Amino acid sequence: MYSALSSLDNRELSTIIWFVILIIWVSKDAKVRNSIKEFIKASLKRYIIISFIFLFAYTLVSTWLLSHIGLWDISQIKNTIFWFFLVAAASFLELSNIANNDEYFKTSIKDNLKIIVVIEFILNFYTFSFIAELIFVPFLVIIGVTLAVSQNKEKNKAVAKFLNYITNLVAVFIIIFTIYKLITEFNEIAKKQTLIDFIVPTILSILLLPYIYIQYVYINYDKIFFRLKFLIKDKILFVYTMKQAIICFHLKIIQLKRWVNALHYQNINSKSDIDRSIEEIYKRISEAKSPPIVPEELGWSPYKATDFLKSEGLKTNFYKKSFDNIWFADSSCLDVDDELILSSVVFCLEGDSVAVKFLKLEMNIFNKEKLEAPHQLLLKIASQLFEQAIGSNISAQVSSAIIKGGNIQEIIKSKLVKVVTKNLNSNVYMIIFSIEII
Repeated sequence: MYSALSSLDNRELSTIIWFVILIIWVSKDAKVRNSIKEFIKASLKRYIIISFIFLFAYTLVSTWLLSHIGLWDISQIKNTIFWFFLVAAASFLELSNIANNDEYFKTSIKDNLKIIVVIEFILNFYTFSFIAELIFVPFLVIIGVTLAVSQNKEKNKAVAKFLNYITNLVAVFIIIFTIYKLITEFNEIAKKQTLIDFIVPTILSILLLPYIYIQYVYINYDKIFFRLKFLIKDKILFVYTMKQAIICFHLKIIQLKRWVNALHYQNINSKSDIDRSIEEIYKRISEAKSPPIVPEELGWSPYKATDFLKSEGLKTNFYKKSFDNIWFADSSCLDVDDELILSSVVFCLEGDSVAVKFLKLEMNIFNKEKLEAPHQLLLKIASQLFEQAIGSNISAQVSSAIIKGGNIQEIIKSKLVKVVTKNLNSNVYMIIFSIEII
């Protein structure tokens, strides 16, 4: 027991101590204990166990391959176990989020290739004193968890910015510390074992991506086929639709999602309807690579208009046709406060297959006692939309109407600009800012 503990460095020892403290603290709270029991029950479901077995088997195959090329041996067991639980298992538990994040794999590949990985690795070989590590470990955990949570909400951007600043300071310290160690102890760093200890977790992370991608594809197809089952009642047509989805889109999940979303607004009664809908999606995808120029008097290019407010967190989904032959796209709601019932703003656009004719910002406010911040945010977003759509600064009259919650309309460069305020009840109202081609 003593020899096992003595082989641990200060960081690993402090991590174990904090983990034991956490377990003791958790065991004293009945609610937390019950939550953990529920989590364990949920984790013991058959499909989760099977998935973890496959993940474990995939890791064994990966390490076997690395061992055959001389990059893995018995000395890597500890690093591999840490990697399995902190990276592989964590990625598996994030699969539901990964399935909704089309940028995940691009980001993962970039993260695995960043030079900073080298610096983090070298730092792990040069731990601080035991007391310093006892402070350092929980500090980094708290910063990391808080940063991950704060980045998911628009209202927490200030917190995320501050935490990023703290993280950057830590990174600067790491770089300085690393350079110092490179100069003073280069022979230690240059050892073959040290190099292998760095390479193995990095390669394992890269090798994990195909497995996660297969899971990502499977989960998305499972969700999509479930949706199609309710959309297409005819069993023969349903089977044909699934087959065409696999043949025409295979691993192109973003295009697949776009196609299924468009199907919800179409009348699908035959195989030719399915084929036509797929052709339409690929036509739009091809056009997006070299968007046709839309004359100003007709409106705005759909391929550009969907990104008008991307910088404000209001990028819309794909431009698509509805049942009544009107083309449209809208964004997700952007929260503008931290009330129990959240006030929010959404960006919508409408038009035809050639051009967007109508741009709209709609803000629903659920607390009339706190108006300044939502109105200021709407003015900021409306000003950005005005500049993108018309090419000039928003007028003082329109700005005043947005800030005061009034009603106004102006004709600017052959476009109708409107601000409309609607009282829905004593404490709820809506402000609509729109730009329309006359």
